[in-house]
Amino acid sequence: MENNIQLGNELQQKQTISHRQRQALEVLQLPRQELDMYLGEVLAANPLLEEREPDPDELPELPQAQVPDEDQDDEAALAARLAENSDSWHNELPLPPENNENSEYDPFNTIAAAPPDLEDILHAEIAGSGAPENICRIAEAIVESLDDAGFLTTPLADIAMGLDASLEEAEQALRLVQGFDPPGIGARDIIESLTIQLQRKNLLTPLLEKILSLGLEKIGTTPVATLARRLGEDVEKVRQALETLRHLNPAPAGEFSQQADYIQPDLEFFIDKNDNCRCRMIRERERLLMLSPHYHEWLADKSLSSEDRSFITEKYRAAKDFLQALASRKETLLRLGEFLCVRQEDFFRNGVLALHPLTMKQAGDALSLHETTISRAVSGKYARTPFGTCPMKFFFSGGYAGGAEGLSSHSVEERIREIIAAEDPENPLSDERISAMLKAENLDVARRTVAKYRMKMNIPSCPMRRK
Repeated sequence: MENNIQLGNELQQKQTISHRQRQALEVLQLPRQELDMYLGEVLAANPLLEEREPDPDELPELPQAQVPDEDQDDEAALAARLAENSDSWHNELPLPPENNENSEYDPFNTIAAAPPDLEDILHAEIAGSGAPENICRIAEAIVESLDDAGFLTTPLADIAMGLDASLEEAEQALRLVQGFDPPGIGARDIIESLTIQLQRKNLLTPLLEKILSLGLEKIGTTPVATLARRLGEDVEKVRQALETLRHLNPAPAGEFSQQADYIQPDLEFFIDKNDNCRCRMIRERERLLMLSPHYHEWLADKSLSSEDRSFITEKYRAAKDFLQALASRKETLLRLGEFLCVRQEDFFRNGVLALHPLTMKQAGDALSLHETTISRAVSGKYARTPFGTCPMKFFFSGGYAGGAEGLSSHSVEERIREIIAAEDPENPLSDERISAMLKAENLDVARRTVAKYRMKMNIPSCPMRRK
């Protein structure tokens, strides 16, 4: 066997992204809250950057900058290192607008009050229960094992074994936790949770016990008449029992699982006095940075060492690059906002039902930007509109044929919501029937798609809506 080692030259073309370009993309992706924190870090690390309060009579000017076009092809490679925002697309419909359009903006109106911590509440209840110490110890372990909905998913025997306790002691501790508020907390499944809630309200009847024994799947999919016949009960009594179940909470800890949100919109869309759709950056709470005026004085100091001079020069370049990144972020958001003013003008005038389908690639093509740049520009960002505050991602969705430019999936969801809201409660519409109604409106939406949107909006199925 013969091994040959050869040396050779090969020419390759390879584009790389500079630190300045990388920083511009990172700053563009930051939501308003994270940008504020990042500004604080940069200010602390760079003595040549200073912050000044905005002058109400002055529109602050930032250096005009733009990420060069040649960087666009490299963004796909950079995407692997710059994690795209993974926030859920749930709750995408706009938040309610402010009551008084003429009132001055109060940033505290966007702060949701922090909910009390359920685990702390339950630990406090255990401490004040007067139960034996060994039972309290097991009860605390049970509380720490609850999931976000308030259910105990860890087998009780495993908790007892881990604490070297008997199963009887664990069951006593579980009954202690299940006696706390909110009703249904600590249940091992939804049937047990509903049973506990009925017991706490003194509403648990033999009929409800029989209904719950069938399981939720059969309860939700079986017509009331069939259910009554199977149970050997009067139809009206079964209907009333089901109505009682509908008023119970399927997730006891649900109200405690939502985290407080501090929404700081970047853009505002509005109709001006000339009836034109306009967009502007929101300037409340805007932090203005500037280069220190002492820069030239420091460099003019002849006693300055070469190390200090090199340090100041390096920080000066870093400060200029950062200000340029901020200016690029602002310019990109404004360009995108102006594009949306044209593309989604019908929404800003008429609401969700007028939202048109739009992809980020379409926006990128129109603005001569890479699709990933659009993705970073909308990631975690919010906008004020005449119909409330909504995520920037709300303006981008697939769509269906209908009208001049089609309707977005958000519009179709809202139309389904309207159809269900107007239905006869005693004869609710099936997904198949809703699909047929949409097709009559030239919206080709399949039954499965109707079911998917209905579940996304947390709307029960046809049998569950029947009264």
